[in-house]
Amino acid sequence: MQQQYQEFQLFQQLQQLQQQQPPISQPPSSQPPLSPDFVPETQPSPPPQPKKKKGKKTARPTTNQERVPWTKEEEEKLALAWVAASEDPIVGDSQTYGSFWEKVRAIFYELMESQTRNADQITSKYRDIRLKCIDFGGIYNNLLNIRKSGSNDFDVFKAVMDQYEKTTPTRKTFPYMKPWLKLKDAPKWKEQTEGSSQSSGSKRSRNPDGTSQQSDG
Repeated sequence: MQQQYQEFQLFQQLQQLQQQQPPISQPPSSQPPLSPDFVPETQPSPPPQPKKKKGKKTARPTTNQERVPWTKEEEEKLALAWVAASEDPIVGDSQTYGSFWEKVRAIFYELMESQTRNADQITSKYRDIRLKCIDFGGIYNNLLNIRKSGSNDFDVFKAVMDQYEKTTPTRKTFPYMKPWLKLKDAPKWKEQTEGSSQSSGSKRSRNPDGTSQQSDG
């Protein structure tokens, strides 16, 4: 807990000193056109496949990529990618589910300098980060508002960690401190978490990824 608190303190200090970084440029994805004289080679036809025998369906093998646990760096970079995509001034709030996550993946791959995580892994991991960060942030804001006179930041932080561990279903320590520090002050994150308690009669609903959709009502 002491290490997590130090990360929290360091973030608060850096927040006052750092300036906003320029947007991350995305490399062009277009390929050069083929020459008009280019003739594709004729490929041999594949050998006939043996007929599948009827019986029990075999389980889909688990790939090495799916078995590799997410690192702390990957979790933090995913949060940064989500913030950058949600603050895109060109697409803005009108971006669709597909275009939003294409942008998140592109930024995440650029930050990590690799593409070791597929689309399903990225969206699934972010959903877990989002749910746990919403729970933790709600506890933090509540205890911060009712903090007792004379208590310091560490007292509040320790109380938040203790309450999270006692009240969440997993009964485990909050695992996403760095992602939460990246998300908590983002405008779109605040809009989502603060708007979750608004009246259900609103005509505009919001997906868990930060995109919006217009209801039929």
